[in-house]
Amino acid sequence: MRVQYPEKWYPLKYLHQMFRCHGTYGKKKALKKSEIIAGQSKNELISKIKEYKDGTRSVAGMGTLMKGKVSELTDADIETIASYLSSLK
Repeated sequence: MRVQYPEKWYPLKYLHQMFRCHGTYGKKKALKKSEIIAGQSKNELISKIKEYKDGTRSVAGMGTLMKGKVSELTDADIETIASYLSSLK
């Protein structure tokens, strides 16, 4: 089944990559190690994603992997992704 995203979130190719590990609605612990990302506050998510991007965050040894996944995100991408994830309950 292909997930359809709201038009305002295109062309965020990163969502597909994210959901491979965190589940379609962000409600899965990635590799059974991470926090569930769905429903966290927008500001908390922005902060965490930026920390991964800067290489200053590593949860359960996943910092290097996550840095690679988020390294190309712009601030606008991060804000959009955080908005989407915070809306999931």
